[in-house]
Amino acid sequence: MLTYKSLSCQLNPNWVDWSYKSLTVCYHSDSYGDSVDRERKIEKIAEVVRKGHKSIARNIDLFFHIELAPHDSLMQIRTHKFLDCQITSQRYTGDHLLTGDPSELAEQYFYFRPEGYYQTRNGVETISRATYKAAKEYQASTIYYYRDMIADGCEPETARSVLAQGIRQSASIHCNLQALLDFIHVRSTRDVQWEVRQIVDGMIDALPEELDSIVDPFLRKFYGKNTSTF
Repeated sequence: MLTYKSLSCQLNPNWVDWSYKSLTVCYHSDSYGDSVDRERKIEKIAEVVRKGHKSIARNIDLFFHIELAPHDSLMQIRTHKFLDCQITSQRYTGDHLLTGDPSELAEQYFYFRPEGYYQTRNGVETISRATYKAAKEYQASTIYYYRDMIADGCEPETARSVLAQGIRQSASIHCNLQALLDFIHVRSTRDVQWEVRQIVDGMIDALPEELDSIVDPFLRKFYGKNTSTF
């Protein structure tokens, strides 16, 4: 079971020229001229990044869209140095909770970790079927409370306070590749929250293939190997 419904990525089409121009500025070398073909430019960009000059990757802009991920996971992600992270507001978007069976809505619009075993920073966590069932029942109950608040005249921004923390939201993230690689480094280890690691892996999978020569060497060296915990 995926933490999120879908995850996609778009790459700024000018990334090669922008990054290559940065090489010209940084190294003041005629060998980095504009006459070099696109494939060779990508090879030179990848070579420089592999040598540790990740600042060149700041010129590679990425746009991610994450559909229906847990609120608490998105709150963790937005603490990183992305250029911009827009998350669905609950102030204007709660109408879908006002009609329908709350139990079904809880399954669709609220997240709780599925039944199973999970590696955490404190060892192994077990989520039983009973635990999952109780969590979903509680989440459904908060929808009833939300409806009661609206019926009593509360504004949506006030009524949303009673909703469960696991409500699903969508996010649009604008970042450069250097910021993404730093994010992957610190959020890909086994002691990072499972839901966040799933989003990290989804972002890696969504990257365009033309970035493979830049990203793959970094992943082999750093993915899952940070010793810090978050």
